[in-house]
Amino acid sequence: MSIRSRLTGHLLGRAFVLFLVLGIVFMAWGVSVAIYLSYRDNPVTTSPIRALEKLRDATTVSEGHPTISQSELDRVATHGGWVQILDPVGVVVFSFEVPSTVPSAYAPGELVYLRNKPTEIGQRSLYTLFDSKKGRLTWVLGHEKPWDTPMQRATSPVTLAQALAGLLIATIGVALLLSWIGAETLSRPLVHVMTWLESLARGSFSEPLDRKGQPASREPDGSLRRPYRTYREVIGSLDTLTEQLGRNEAESTRIEGAREEWLTGVTHDLRTPLSSVRGYAELLGSDYEFTADETRQYAQTIKSQAQDMESLIDDLGLTFRLRAEALPLVRTTVDLTEVAREAAVALANDPRSEGRTIAFAETPARESLTVSVDVGYVTRALGNLLGNAVVHNPEGTTVTVSVTREAGWARVDIADDGRGMDEATLARLFDRYYRGTASGGDAYGTGLGMAIARQLVEAHGGTVEVSSAVDSGTTVRVRLPLAIG
Repeated sequence: MSIRSRLTGHLLGRAFVLFLVLGIVFMAWGVSVAIYLSYRDNPVTTSPIRALEKLRDATTVSEGHPTISQSELDRVATHGGWVQILDPVGVVVFSFEVPSTVPSAYAPGELVYLRNKPTEIGQRSLYTLFDSKKGRLTWVLGHEKPWDTPMQRATSPVTLAQALAGLLIATIGVALLLSWIGAETLSRPLVHVMTWLESLARGSFSEPLDRKGQPASREPDGSLRRPYRTYREVIGSLDTLTEQLGRNEAESTRIEGAREEWLTGVTHDLRTPLSSVRGYAELLGSDYEFTADETRQYAQTIKSQAQDMESLIDDLGLTFRLRAEALPLVRTTVDLTEVAREAAVALANDPRSEGRTIAFAETPARESLTVSVDVGYVTRALGNLLGNAVVHNPEGTTVTVSVTREAGWARVDIADDGRGMDEATLARLFDRYYRGTASGGDAYGTGLGMAIARQLVEAHGGTVEVSSAVDSGTTVRVRLPLAIG
């Protein structure tokens, strides 16, 4: 599911929860109002005054004798109450569940007195209702215990406007609370992402931490926290970006140091032949009469030094073209065995190989391993790898070159039994500007040979692997894809 779909689902889910809660609030309000109205109209579940009104309405007078419907009397009884009906002179003409302490007739003013002081007759409360239209009768309602009702009518009834105002306040409160929770859930990861980006811009290549010192988006087990799961692609991309920028920064620092080191070496390498050229040129330009042999000797030295400088400049140009992937390849179909053999022969004839043995192992039954390559550049790559095996090993070292087939690849192995390399040297072997230690102890070359060799092989779709151990020799394995057809 895309982040857009998850955000849409997240917002719809929040809206659903909001409407659900608001619906519950409205439902609770409606039920409360309905219960209030039903209790207000029920003499049993409302105030004693309302109960007296209901008793009056349920009273019938037949031949001068009043009676009350049994249903209303039963409701009074459920509250532990009792009822009397008095005629105009205060004589009881109807009674229901009246205690013995209550008078059966009332003198003028006595009823008013007892209403104010019901404890005089052992009652908790005493209520009266006089109706001049219904036989000038008086209804008396009393009880010894509190009038037990689930919901009594308030002295100041809650009006509809008050109920609506309460509902509005509750609705606004719930909406604000849910909106805050939803906004916090959605905005917290976004704020974290912006903080993270600002951190990267300042050069801090790690995820910002929370107050507990943990990455803010992660659980202790490394999984994403719930609010951040909606943005998991963004968090994943930031993880990758942070890691990549950190690696780039470390690599840039390392390369910059190596470049400074290399520039120092290249400056020295250029200054040495340049000094020789300048010295011999000044010498030849002097008034001294040189013999023809001396002139030729000095000219040959100048030429050799110029060739060294030209080689260094060529290496610089080639490595930058390889880095920019702007190297044109003129491919031809050749037998890699012959190319490797010629490179081995050229190394054997190189003065640098003096005191070393260069051996070439023939392929089984002289098998043809056809590849489509730029012969010049592949020869250059093999020459650099072979030259590295010679100049960094002492005299007496044997360098063996072999060519074999390997599942769609033509493989060239360059193995020596020399001093080998430690892990630190092996890790930097193909770095630009890195120069190892030559067998004589002096730095040799421009520091670009091995990097150029690997880039040339990779430009042909091949690979270069190196295995080595101290005092156990080194093996360089070059693979190039076999030509199809």
